[in-house]
Amino acid sequence: MFGGTSSWLYPLPASGDVVIGRSESANLRIDDASVSRQHARLVIDGDGVTLIDLGSHNGTFVNKARVSGRRVLQPDDVITIHKTTLILHTAGVPTKSPPAEHVAAEGSVRAGPGVTLGARRVIVADPAVVRIYDLIERLAPVDLPVLITGETGSGKELVATSIHALSSRASKPLISLNCAALHDSLIESELFGHEKGAFSGAVAARAGLIEAASGSTLFLDEVGELAPAVQAKLLRVLEVHRVTRVGDTREREVDVRIVAATNRDLEADVAAGRFRRDLYFRLSAATLHLPPLRQRLRELPLMASAFLDDACRRNGRPLMRISEGALDVLLEHSWPGNVRELKNLMQYLAATITSDIMLADHVQERIGGVQNTPMPRPAPIDARQFRPLADELRELEITRISQALEATGGNQTRAAQLLAMPVRTFFEKAKQYGLTPKKKRYDH
Repeated sequence: MFGGTSSWLYPLPASGDVVIGRSESANLRIDDASVSRQHARLVIDGDGVTLIDLGSHNGTFVNKARVSGRRVLQPDDVITIHKTTLILHTAGVPTKSPPAEHVAAEGSVRAGPGVTLGARRVIVADPAVVRIYDLIERLAPVDLPVLITGETGSGKELVATSIHALSSRASKPLISLNCAALHDSLIESELFGHEKGAFSGAVAARAGLIEAASGSTLFLDEVGELAPAVQAKLLRVLEVHRVTRVGDTREREVDVRIVAATNRDLEADVAAGRFRRDLYFRLSAATLHLPPLRQRLRELPLMASAFLDDACRRNGRPLMRISEGALDVLLEHSWPGNVRELKNLMQYLAATITSDIMLADHVQERIGGVQNTPMPRPAPIDARQFRPLADELRELEITRISQALEATGGNQTRAAQLLAMPVRTFFEKAKQYGLTPKKKRYDH
């Protein structure tokens, strides 16, 4: 149940009536002047759950359709009463896929709105994330590159999976690579492939992930960690839709859509010369920013229940209920590890709690030591240390250009490549700073 900025679970009885309304006597009370005192009734019996509108002034809606009289509800039906939303869920697997606007938890869930994407199910309740998934629906059919930003563990991979699953490329598997997981010397071969003998250990030719993803989608996680040389080759792929394997001169045509993700501030990295500006603009043709879990607390009860149910089923144990006290502790936690931290916590509690209900103490024992730990105050900043930022950036550019020229023996073309800087820009800056090599060199 969602209302205002709050969300909570209301367990239904095995049988009987539940009155919804503004009245103090209502079983499920909604404190909203636009809700009738006796607004609607849920009837639970052997046939399931039936919703009856009790002649309310502003109406009761199920899946956006106004209810006239009675309506038999299905699992995951979305009930709207003015500004309050209720979602019916059961202990079993949902029997239908709800609308995509109620689309970020993974697994088989009973606890809320969602859409099934292959083997995954996605939950969305927060307005900001609903807007993201609305945009995903519009972007998915278009072969634009997409850049997903957000903190580690916030669900960026699931957004990429959703883009692929809703696209015309969904018949082929999504290919993924964590750019931070491989050394620079390996990632070029992994992405672009290599020919036999291209380097020590290359005993046979092998296609890279870009070729493997032709006709599909390539998800590059932590794209901000790519080395400058790899950035340049990736830019070439995006520009001409061709790839050159390591140790080869032939270009192979590829039809691949790139979806990238990062937890870095790529605009700052571009300004600092750590990431190519032209590649950034190519990758960010469309940008989606995923807010951290602490800013999406409407989704937390649903995610927690989904993860807990999934863990219980995997462990072969009965489903467990989350008490209101436990939910309060979960909602007060700052979640530095985001959705990933919540999922890990639910898996741990499903394995260690022996009762059929999760209590506040169970949660507190696990996260109490790190919950909202105050960050140390930074040391006072001396204003005298500041000087114009342009001067500092100029000195940094001079230093880096000088280092690059020294590392390449004065070869300006190679130095520009080291800094991932266009050659003409490098020439102009080197001349501006008086760093042009004294002896003329011929770049090859």
